[in-house]
Amino acid sequence: MTSAFILVITITFGLGSDQQTFQMSFPKESKAACISDAEKFAVPLPFVSIEAECKPQLTPSPREDDDIQKT
Repeated sequence: MTSAFILVITITFGLGSDQQTFQMSFPKESKAACISDAEKFAVPLPFVSIEAECKPQLTPSPREDDDIQKT
């Protein structure tokens, strides 16, 4: 499956200097699907910060020597 966007969710628990943060990433087929899913995480919770953002999938650029067959 080739995805065009990545849904990145960052969750932070706790207060002050005693915070724990973790991040999850999910591939999405389109920007619309990514934004739709990101909006589902916009839930206010006490002592929990949830940030969801859509980022374009970065694919490595082809190297010039990819077409050269090595013998």
